[in-house]
Amino acid sequence: MPIWRASLVGLAVIGSLAYAPRAGAAVTHSQITAPSDPTYLTYNADVPNNVTVSGTSDGSSASSDKVDLLCYFGASSHETILTGIAVDAGGNFSTAVPASSFVSVNPFFPVPQRTCVLRAVPSGTTPSAPPGGSSSFAGPRVAPGRHRTGKLLSGPNTGLVDNFFIFRAQLAGQLGYNSLGSCGLRISYVYDPANFGPSNNASNPLFFCNDFLWWQNGSTTATSTDLQATRSELRIDGTDAYLPANAERIYSGAASNAGYPALSFSDSVDPMTGSLTITESERAVTCQPQPATYPPTSASCSSFTTAPVVFRRTLVQSANGRTVSLIDHWSSTDHSAHAIDLQLENEVFDDNGDAAFEFPWVSSAYHTPAKGDAVPAAPRGPGSIYVKESLAAADGDQSHPQGAITFSDPPNGGLFTAANHLGGFGSESDTLVLDYQRTVPATGSLPMGFIYSDAFTTADVTAAAHAAEATFRPDTRITSRPDRQTLSRSATFRFNGVPAVQGTAFLCKLDGGTFSPCGSPERYLNLSRGKHTFSAAAVGPAGNVDPTPATFNWKIVKFASLSKLKISPSSLFAAPSGPTFAQKKFGATLRYVLSAAAKVTFRIERAVSRNGRTLWAKLKGKVSHASAFGVNQLHFSGRWRGKKLAQGRYRLVATPIPGPKHHASKRASFRIKRG
Repeated sequence: MPIWRASLVGLAVIGSLAYAPRAGAAVTHSQITAPSDPTYLTYNADVPNNVTVSGTSDGSSASSDKVDLLCYFGASSHETILTGIAVDAGGNFSTAVPASSFVSVNPFFPVPQRTCVLRAVPSGTTPSAPPGGSSSFAGPRVAPGRHRTGKLLSGPNTGLVDNFFIFRAQLAGQLGYNSLGSCGLRISYVYDPANFGPSNNASNPLFFCNDFLWWQNGSTTATSTDLQATRSELRIDGTDAYLPANAERIYSGAASNAGYPALSFSDSVDPMTGSLTITESERAVTCQPQPATYPPTSASCSSFTTAPVVFRRTLVQSANGRTVSLIDHWSSTDHSAHAIDLQLENEVFDDNGDAAFEFPWVSSAYHTPAKGDAVPAAPRGPGSIYVKESLAAADGDQSHPQGAITFSDPPNGGLFTAANHLGGFGSESDTLVLDYQRTVPATGSLPMGFIYSDAFTTADVTAAAHAAEATFRPDTRITSRPDRQTLSRSATFRFNGVPAVQGTAFLCKLDGGTFSPCGSPERYLNLSRGKHTFSAAAVGPAGNVDPTPATFNWKIVKFASLSKLKISPSSLFAAPSGPTFAQKKFGATLRYVLSAAAKVTFRIERAVSRNGRTLWAKLKGKVSHASAFGVNQLHFSGRWRGKKLAQGRYRLVATPIPGPKHHASKRASFRIKRG
């Protein structure tokens, strides 16, 4: 397993506010002026970092005038941060506090405490301090976080970063996140917003490892609680593939493989909004050579080779801690399309053995799943899966949260593969695997989105799910557009939103312009020759703008080039009647490629032998055909100007209009057989 370490995140604090001290008086009033309210604090284990806490009080420099820093989660529930801080003659105090003081070993490993209110109180006391009301001891809300990096422990790849873990407290919730190849949305807590956290310390999370690819789709051997593993949870073009964190788990010794992958990531908190953003990028690998059986071993997978697909994820946790958005993009690195098969795991924490799921496209009822339960494919468009940490809990019970998993792209189906999969942290519910079979395009990317919502009441869950679905609905599709190369200096685009929602509007832009309101069809006239780009973005009824506008690139050219002219078969029988180009059993297929839609004129030349030389004599007349951009296919009947061509050798000459000045015409030879 990797060694966890952390990266440095600094915290700057400012502020001052003075209270006139009373000489020799004990502290009865204090105001923490720095850090600001709220403070999003990150703790890093690699390089210990501090936060400076300063403020004023009505105390003085008497030896008894000291304050303790306490973080309150309610009226009296608190965490002691630091004790015995001296107050100077002016009633001021200031001290450096280790950021590690804001983390706790509860519930799983050193993680941040819940969001709390920091107060400087008389040393040795714990006065009541309701967070939402007035108090003699005032301070900021502190939302702590922990950031650490996973590195390989041994072998030639020792020290390589293959995983990361970020735990973040927000004003009404908490989030723990690992990389896609490890655990994804690891832990998600939701708090009572009026109390900054219930007295039970939010011991029951809702989501517990979600939207991630572990290392296989079951256990090595079938058990009473786990299905038999038959493949990895990521396949690329039908081959088992691995991301950095799960590559280390495929077998003992994999960490020593040549070609072991690394990942990159970053995290930041907007100090104004409090939203947490995490980005990660991971490159998949496959075994070299491919093992004959699964799972692989040191003997069957001695090295890794880089797969032609890269994964990128952007995660945003809202400031209130109740929604987490994960937007994924799968991209090709070799300009070729690739098939990917994903089995994304999702778990709901189950403290009482009765965690429940509702799949609206199947039933409006919740049920507690069993290993082996299958879920049919979801219908087209965004949708939600509803979950409860406890089926028996009363609606609104703050010890048993509920929520929704909202997807932008419906899964092909689902399967509950394991019970108690993450054993050791209580009795987890069966593991729900969502199956996705998609194609990564040759250019651009394949987007997929998930939003996880936490709440306590069914009404709040429903509202959060509907809002999440609305976020995903503005998907824009261009349904009609010019050819990628065209002679026309005008362009018409038609587009729509998928799925169609009443009240949907659109924004468009051309080339380097700005987005502005538009409608379908959108027309442009008198365009210059050269490259152009058109973009359209659907805007949903709630004002949600498509984050990935539909874009089309094309080029206006001066002339069309013709290539790959071919008649097949080149020896044919002429049709006894009919036009030059027709669908008949006689004749042959004529194919050619145009760089832009244009008129093509055809003429025929016959081989004539004179003085031992072959000359080409032009037959009278021409035939024109409006041809399309790209591949064109016609059926040549073997007739010309209403008459069947006589037996002999010929060639057909094709010329695009307008075409290049030189070498515009192309020729294809053929022979008319006797018949």
